[in-house]
Amino acid sequence: MANKTIHDLSEVTKALSTHQLEVDDGNSATSTEKMPLSMLGLELDTTYDSASAHSNITGVIGEMQMVDVSALSAGITWTTPASAKLGEMCGIYISNGSTTAGEEVGIRTPATDEIQGTNYNSADFTRVWQEGEVLVFQCISATNPDWRLAYDGRIACVCKITPGSATTGESSNTWTDIDLSGGTAHTDIGGMANIANDRVDVRRSGDYVIQQAGRPNSSVADQKFWSLGYSVNADVNTEQVTIINPSTGTSFYANASFLAHGLVSGDTITPRYRTQEGSRGWSSSLTITWLIVREVL
Repeated sequence: MANKTIHDLSEVTKALSTHQLEVDDGNSATSTEKMPLSMLGLELDTTYDSASAHSNITGVIGEMQMVDVSALSAGITWTTPASAKLGEMCGIYISNGSTTAGEEVGIRTPATDEIQGTNYNSADFTRVWQEGEVLVFQCISATNPDWRLAYDGRIACVCKITPGSATTGESSNTWTDIDLSGGTAHTDIGGMANIANDRVDVRRSGDYVIQQAGRPNSSVADQKFWSLGYSVNADVNTEQVTIINPSTGTSFYANASFLAHGLVSGDTITPRYRTQEGSRGWSSSLTITWLIVREVL
């Protein structure tokens, strides 16, 4: 159910029995599935549904806790209850989100408890921060409670960036960061784009598809190579595609997709290029040069 998007959980002042999650199943623009909270045995808790710097939160059995993260200045945690009976449920819903990296809600467990067989007392099971994201957990073992993710309403992060100006001045056969400053984030679901620092900020651990396209800005000689790739945390190039120019000119370009497996929150993705000759630069053409980073849920 990770591909379903929660669109609305509104009018919190109504009777709790009338509250419903409105789910888009992705089949059409009008097809929706109504899921009353009463079916999950959950009541709304609006204690944290205010724009303030909340402290860490502990889940409550039988409650869907609405959390407004718009005023956070740092990340907080939401921890599963320390005790539960088999089948009991709890949940968290982001009522107002944050576009700033580092202002997420990390999902944790107490020291002896687990989510799906793994303890998450010192590391996040996952993170949520986008308006409309919702997670529901169900107890599957009452002894040092083990929880399963009964409903996954995370929203996949995706951003597309094009540079504002050409990158120039690279040395021969040297990987050089592509200048994104002054560029445009045409899509930025999840707030990953960090244009000022020429990178994308990973806000949730997992796998990401990285798609890149571009070409040198100046003429490349016949049979000279140039490469397009990216780095993680400004380390050595992680992936690359190399083109041997078949004739002198700049009309040839690369279009490549990579799967970045096992990235963690706080990682950074930086697009890079290199040229055999040096000083060829990298084009800023909106139709040729772009970077897309898409989370896989």
